[in-house]
Amino acid sequence: MAGAWGDDMIDLDRDDFDTTTRRPIAAEQQGGGWLPIESAPKDGTRFLACGPDVPVDFFHWQDFGPEHEGCPVGWRDSFIIVYREEANQVTHWQPLPAPPSPTAAP
Repeated sequence: MAGAWGDDMIDLDRDDFDTTTRRPIAAEQQGGGWLPIESAPKDGTRFLACGPDVPVDFFHWQDFGPEHEGCPVGWRDSFIIVYREEANQVTHWQPLPAPPSPTAAP
């Protein structure tokens, strides 16, 4: 699937990616994994997310409230870019995996 998202971006595994629409396949269709962004938490929880022109990255919901008028509200990535919800640029998300147990072998 090289080049589907650009040579400098992460390609999704073929089972998780629709080559026709260039979008991740929703979890309902693949039995787990990527979920529609509408179901992502808006409580500051960090997760993986992406979109057709947005590479996979760590994201969280940013909203400083009315006392911070002018601050962008939307999905914030690890590079401090905020994608407004209504722009539909970030389309899918999935929770981060649980950390390994302290007794797990390396």
